[in-house]
Amino acid sequence: MYSLPRPTITANEIYSVSFSKIRSVELRGRHELETVEIRRASKQLAEAAESGNLETLDPEDFQPVKVSVKEMVNLFERGLQAKAAPGRWFYDELVSAAPYEQCPYCGERRIESVDHYLPKKRLQRFISRSRKFGACLQRLQSLQRQLSPFTR
Repeated sequence: MYSLPRPTITANEIYSVSFSKIRSVELRGRHELETVEIRRASKQLAEAAESGNLETLDPEDFQPVKVSVKEMVNLFERGLQAKAAPGRWFYDELVSAAPYEQCPYCGERRIESVDHYLPKKRLQRFISRSRKFGACLQRLQSLQRQLSPFTR
């Protein structure tokens, strides 16, 4: 397993782009209010990662406040991952960040998808966290589950 280059875009920038095309003014407004929590959660994740203490984070501390879990997951799927999503350029940039398009988990196979090291259904505020993404093979999701403290 190897590390990918650190993205230069911030979590709030990714998050803002992802919800920018939401038609519902009310829902878009709630996502906008959630950016304060996204910034806090991103900082907390970065500090834990840099000190090697990811296992000390409690997933319950990273649930969205202004939007529902379902709305946050929909934002990822429709605002970042979908082919015509406003944040799709970032998703594609992550895939191309891996040297020689090789999977950073196994180093042997071509990248087939972008997946989450920290699962979106358990840590919704990290959906837009650029450093939490890792390009990988879909077949290696079970390995991710073994490596991540948030999937146990």
